[in-house]
Amino acid sequence: MLLTPSATMDAFASKAKTRTAMYSLVQALKAVLKHAPDAVELPAGGPTLVQVSAKWTDIATRASEAVKEQVLSGEPSDRQAEARLEWARVFDQNASLRAAARERPTRQAVDDMLLSDFYVLLEPRRVMDYSAAFVRLVDGDEPPEDATAVVDLRTAGAESVEVRRYKTVKSHGVWRADLPKLLVADLRFALALFPRTWLFAERNGARFKNSDRFSKFNCARLATWFGVDATPTTLRHSRATQVVVDPTLSLKEKHEIAQAMGHSYETHMQYAFKIPRNADGSFEIPVFDPERGRYVVYLASPSG
Repeated sequence: MLLTPSATMDAFASKAKTRTAMYSLVQALKAVLKHAPDAVELPAGGPTLVQVSAKWTDIATRASEAVKEQVLSGEPSDRQAEARLEWARVFDQNASLRAAARERPTRQAVDDMLLSDFYVLLEPRRVMDYSAAFVRLVDGDEPPEDATAVVDLRTAGAESVEVRRYKTVKSHGVWRADLPKLLVADLRFALALFPRTWLFAERNGARFKNSDRFSKFNCARLATWFGVDATPTTLRHSRATQVVVDPTLSLKEKHEIAQAMGHSYETHMQYAFKIPRNADGSFEIPVFDPERGRYVVYLASPSG
């Protein structure tokens, strides 16, 4: 495989569904050459390790350029095009779910409303962030240490959410936000009908055993709502893309939205355009240059 780059790339072409996937496969093989050269058996009289590495470096460069070309053209990535959800559609679906829960408040309808609310009325965060979200109603309610988030409804007019455990908490710290009035109304409506300790729970009221189980629950509901194989990441991509291209938002507002989603604006850009990272974790992100009338790229740091 490593010694026959052309044949290997032909095989990859039939399996890799996206340009980003192709780039990732090439980078994986380059990593083998770099970090485990002894695993490569070179035939006598054949190419040297240096020659093989040079060929793969050239292939990786071309694969990276293919992704950048797509990014700078302003087109969605291949994967985004396959499972694309415009944010306006996500927003409208939330309104429909909220209305349905009020009209016929079954447990499923109410749970759908709350799940959608936390993706739309707040900025959409990673699925694990609310996998163990504790609902605090009175002063005696103390969340366990392993709660990923705390929804604090103790004081009317001062309701808030605090996300304590998430992927980039070491870089960005505990995230806290006041809850919007619409979300507070939905929460109090839901809790009056179906009291709960955990915001999202199993049918028996117990918390989800792990974030993977909660993720499967999310994906099942999203597929029902939209009729496609959507995931929480699909919604995050949709929102990130909408924010990046929105001319009415200031750069400061875009940074604040990215922070509310649990990452930096640089990572937000990478999310929106699905840009592959370099070996050191850095990546090139597009920025629109009004003087040139097109996107240009600059190198972003590895920080998340």
